[in-house]
This record gives sequence, structure tokens and C-alpha cells, in this order.
Amino acid sequence: MFKQTDAGLFFYQNRQHLLDILIVSNFMFATYLHIPNYILLPTLLFSIWWLFDFKKSIKSLLGLGVLTLFSCISFYCFRFDLSQLNRIDDFVPVSALFFLSISLAISPFIKRSTIKLFCYFFFFEIILAIILFFSGNKDLQTLWFNLKNPISYNFILPLEGINVLSDSSIVFGLNSFLLLILSFQFFKENNFFKIFLLVGTIGVVLSGSKYMIFLLLPFYLYQYLIWKKYSMTIVTTIIVSTLLLFGCGLILFTSISYINDLTSQRLKIFYNFYIFINDHLWLGNNSKDYRWISASGKQYHAHNSIIQLLATHGLIYSAVLGVIIFRKINKFNFSSIFFFLLLCLFNHVIFWGFYHVDLIFGFIIFLDIPNNKYNL
Repeated sequence: MFKQTDAGLFFYQNRQHLLDILIVSNFMFATYLHIPNYILLPTLLFSIWWLFDFKKSIKSLLGLGVLTLFSCISFYCFRFDLSQLNRIDDFVPVSALFFLSISLAISPFIKRSTIKLFCYFFFFEIILAIILFFSGNKDLQTLWFNLKNPISYNFILPLEGINVLSDSSIVFGLNSFLLLILSFQFFKENNFFKIFLLVGTIGVVLSGSKYMIFLLLPFYLYQYLIWKKYSMTIVTTIIVSTLLLFGCGLILFTSISYINDLTSQRLKIFYNFYIFINDHLWLGNNSKDYRWISASGKQYHAHNSIIQLLATHGLIYSAVLGVIIFRKINKFNFSSIFFFLLLCLFNHVIFWGFYHVDLIFGFIIFLDIPNNKYNL
């Protein structure tokens, strides 16, 4: 009886830490270990539990809930296919998964400590990446193979990027950039702030993602100008103007073909998605699995969260969701959301369903920051 009481007291006193570990590990296992996303069911239940607890205010979810219901009706009435039931998002529309991630993000279960644990995870992944890079390995699987076969160990620095725990170097680079965004958003007073910035920058560079490495300069310039007390309007105008001038300069002094090659065929992918969106303008195809298939048979997603949103859910859903998000932007979260959207232009970032990046995005934008300052 005494031991049971001690165990109960331990769980009660550490319930938030244990909940943080459950939520973060749940997302990370589903993301990195290629486990079917049924592993997210426990976390989905947290979202549903919160939604049906009417003692709490769910005003922030009302507009998004109505919008999600509209998208679900379209999915089940016109595009639901019983033969494709392989994963959660074959049965539950991606819009509903995104809605659940946002509902979880603004629930009592996600606190600043949860976000800090995500930061620690990203920090750990970058440290692994540094070890892999200097040992000449792209991922842990390659390292393990080389350690088992030391005679045939082929040491080559993986200059094209490190995967670490992720299925691609782009996901690793995104997590490294998330560490930078979250550090400036929440942890400026944290003892690890400068270490987070240094390690996050190293992670972005080691990912080999040309676009994210390029974004490091405007990111730090933005933060420097804000620190110098320039207004956000002026700072944003400077950054956007600089990026536009750079883009125009590339077009003038090179060619569209060169830019397409530089961006790993993204311009061609965008064009093909443009054709698809025109054919499914209002409601989209309600499937995350739409891929443009090249002549060689290789499949591509849009490599752009906003274009993929339009392709998946159509103009009506995208426009209303844009209004909801725009109304939630304020001086406390603008810097973070601005760089989230810049990252979206050439990468898979947000609006892709029940995903750890959507959870972090929702936590930043859908809480009423001026009232609680995230002192949760």
C-alpha cells in the first residue's frame, strides 16, 4: 500500500512531464521510425477528449471546426474510397487531422514545457548529426553498417546533407530551423538560448537544404533589426523587398531553367500543381496522396505547403483558413509565423495533417498571447 501511494504521488507530481514525454515521443515515433500513424491514436484521443470537455472555452476552435466539417462532408460525399484504408488519413480527411492537431495545441495538455521538450529533442538530433557528419555517415543506419564492417568503412563527408533520425535531410533541416524559431519565440531568457541558436544554425547547414541555409541570413537580419527597435512593418518590408530583389536578380541574370535546376525541379512541380488546382479549384481532391508523376514515373508532392493546401482542400477551405490565421496574427507571434510561411514556399511544413510541426504552429498562433504571455 505504501509503495502504491508513493507511485501515485510520483505520477501526480510529475504528470505534466510524463504527459509531455508521451505527446512528444508519440509524434516523434510516428515521424521518424516509419511506424504507421496509428501510433498517433492515443494523442488523437487527447484532442477528442479536449473537444468534448465543454467546461473549457472552445471559441478559438469554432470557425476552424465549421470549416473542417465543410471539408469532411466534401471528402465523404465525393472522394472517399474504401479500397484505400491503409492509414488514419485514408479514413479521416487531412483537414480533420489538422483540426485535431490545432485543438490539441490549444488544450490544457500542451504547455511551454511540451514545446521545450521538442526543442531538447531537436537539439539531441543535431548533436547526432554532428557526430554522423564528422564520422562520414549520412544516417544512423549507415553508421551502424560501417561499425559492423570496419574493414570496408568508406569515410566520405556527406556534404549533400544528413538525415539523422528523419527520412530526409529536409525534415532534419526543418527541425533545426524550428529550434531557431522557438528559441526566439519562447526562450530568450533561457540559459540554453545561445546554445540553441548555435546548434540550430549548425543543424540547418548540415541538412544541406539550399533554401533553408539561404533563409538563415534574412532570419538573423530580421531578429537583429527587431533587437535594434525597428518596427515590425519596416523590418518585414526590408526582408520581403530583399528577397524579391534577389529573386528578380536571379531571373534577370540567369534563366528560369537554371532556377528550376537550382530548386531541384520545384518550378516544374509548381506548374504541374497549378494545372491540377485549376481542374479542382473549389474543393480540391481531398487527398494528401495526390502526387505529380514525372515521365520517369517518380512521384512528387508540391514541396510547398500553400500549394499543397490548395490542391488538397481547394480555394474555399484555403481562403477561409487563411482568414482565420490572419486574424490570429499579432505582434507577439508575427516573427515566428512570418518565417513559418517563408519556409512553406519551398518545403513541406504545415497544413499536412496531424504532424508535430502543425502542433507547434498551432501552439504559437492560436493561443491568446497578450493575455497569458504563455505563463501556462
